Amino acid sequence: MLVAAGHKSPGPRAIYGDHLLYNYQFYFKPLLKWCKFIYLIRNPKDALESILAEEEAYTPHTAFRYYAYRLRRICEMAKRTPGAVLLRWRDMVEGEANTLVRDYLKVNDLDLKKESADETSADSVPYEIIRKAEDCYERHFYYLKHLELRRAF
Repeated sequence: MLVAAGHKSPGPRAIYGDHLLYNYQFYFKPLLKWCKFIYLIRNPKDALESILAEEEAYTPHTAFRYYAYRLRRICEMAKRTPGAVLLRWRDMVEGEANTLVRDYLKVNDLDLKKESADETSADSVPYEIIRKAEDCYERHFYYLKHLELRRAF
């Protein structure tokens, strides 16, 4: 695991792996130029199912709104962090992200490969919401693909 790996610098500078699950966790924009970012996006159906499994109070509609908001925030941050890495969930499932991330973070031992079983198969999200989420994903993914980001695809 990345955050468990040793680092050559002691102290707070040694933190080089973490995750932001909520937009409010990173709000100081001047820090964007000092950090390295890896943006990971997941296909809409699996992302919505995962959100619903983790947030009991969410309805399919609120899960969609949260998903759309996160995609928009990723685009806002990615625009300000040229050279960052953009990954799709399947890049991790297929193991294609390892070399790119290893080179970007300058670490030797890293395995990001995920099991495909992490993809959900439940159908608790209505088709209309999945369709809206797919449209939202495609718009944001198109935008991200045209930024100066490193990517495995």
